[in-house]
Order: sequence, then C-alpha cells, then structure tokens
Amino acid sequence: MAKEPSTDVATTAKAGEVAEISDIEAALIADNQASLDAADLVIPMLKVGQPLTDEVSSGDASPGEFINALTREGLGNKIEFVVAGYAKGRFRPSGGPGERVKVAYNTNTVPWTDDPFNGLPFSEHPDAEEKWRERSNAGEIEWGDGPPIRTTYNFTGYIVSDGEDEPIPVRLSLMRTNAPAARKWATILNAVLRGRYWDSVFEVSTEQTKGERGNYYTVTVKQARKTTPEEKQRAVELAVILKNQTVRVAGEDALEEKPGAQPEAAGGIEV
Repeated sequence: MAKEPSTDVATTAKAGEVAEISDIEAALIADNQASLDAADLVIPMLKVGQPLTDEVSSGDASPGEFINALTREGLGNKIEFVVAGYAKGRFRPSGGPGERVKVAYNTNTVPWTDDPFNGLPFSEHPDAEEKWRERSNAGEIEWGDGPPIRTTYNFTGYIVSDGEDEPIPVRLSLMRTNAPAARKWATILNAVLRGRYWDSVFEVSTEQTKGERGNYYTVTVKQARKTTPEEKQRAVELAVILKNQTVRVAGEDALEEKPGAQPEAAGGIEV
C-alpha cells in the first residue's frame, strides 16, 4: 500500500481547539501574505457617534454608538474587541477646503512633504503637543482648543460578533479626552498581557459626559474574558499582516469631524 504524504502536523486539535497547521500550509500562508498588495488592505475606522457626527445627523446611527466609517453602520454603545496591534500616531485635521487630513504612524518624525518641518522631530514642530504646551506655559500663545497636531492611540483588531458573518478588522483611534482610557488600555496590553494583545477580549463602551456646550460621549475600556482559540488565532493572523504590510484605513478623514458638544474636541472627533 502506498504511503500517504506527510503533512507534518505537530498535533491534532481536540474539540473546541484550533488545529496546528502543517509546514506546507504555513509556507503557503506566508507566500500569500507576502503577495498581498497594501492597496488591497483596507481597514475601516471605528468612531463614536457624537451629536453632530455625519452618520448621526443623517439617521444612520445614534449618539454614543460605535460606527463603522466605511459602511456607516451603527454597532451599539458596547462592543467586545480583540486587539491585534497597537501604535501611537499623529493626526492633523484639514485647515480648510481643499486641504487633506494628515495622519502619521511614526510619532517621532514629521513625514508630510508639504510641511515646512518635514523630516524634523515632531518635538520641534510648533503645532505639535510638546511645543504647543511649552509655548502656552511660557505665555507666548493661548492654549485655546489645544495643539493642531495631536497624538492618537491606535488599536487595530476585531469586534467579536455573535452573528454568522466573519468579523472584519477595524481600527479605533483615541485621542485627547479619551487619552486616559487609551493609556489604561495600552498599559494592560503591555504590562499585564506583556505584548500578547490577543489573550484577552476587551469590553469597550461609551458613556455620556456633560460639557460646557452640552453632552458628548467618551470611551471606557476593561478586560472582559480570555479569548477563545479561534479568536486568538484570528487576531494573531491579523497581527502578522499588520507587521508585514502597510494597510490603508478607510474613514481616517472622519477623525476631523466636530462632535459639537465638546469644547476640547474642536476640529477633531475624540475617536
């Protein structure tokens, strides 16, 4: 009898576990990922519906809901999220008609070629947080609505779904009024999970906050439970793609939307 070809599988999965893949399949996956065109990798931005958010004004979503910026779909005010990647970045909203939003995923050096500080450290840019704070403390400028160039905390992963549809990756970017929640989340990822972001499912929800100009919504984050093997494998696969590819994020321009009710957020939505 002819011997069947070996698949070199290390173990056989038990019920409810994720099967380990063969060396052949691992090589094929690596080749497939290497052949991916970054232009084909589009991750939707996830944002929070504020009173003046476009999708809220049009009736597609409600205030306080998480919104898929690509589909304009409201996802409720509480989601379960598995993180595959985390990185800080910089964001500058457009200054007026015809000017594009600027996003940088390197927090150190100004990458924008049309910026006079291109190639220099952000810490030397007069509109970045570091210099803006320094200038404000020295009485050179008013703090106003804060620095034009803001730090963003970017969490990329999957929303856990109870439905039959395969979950798609999304990116949640937090800044300014949500910075405390973002720093707490980042601390858990790196100090508690020690870089194994995909080991926990996080409950991410919104809560209404009163401001001088009315109510707005901020984000809260807490660990909910351990991931299932399937959830973990999906997040690890996305982490590999994020590490090896530059992905496009659909809806980043929505970050500049004004929530209206939050004075600190003028020029930029807080998610």
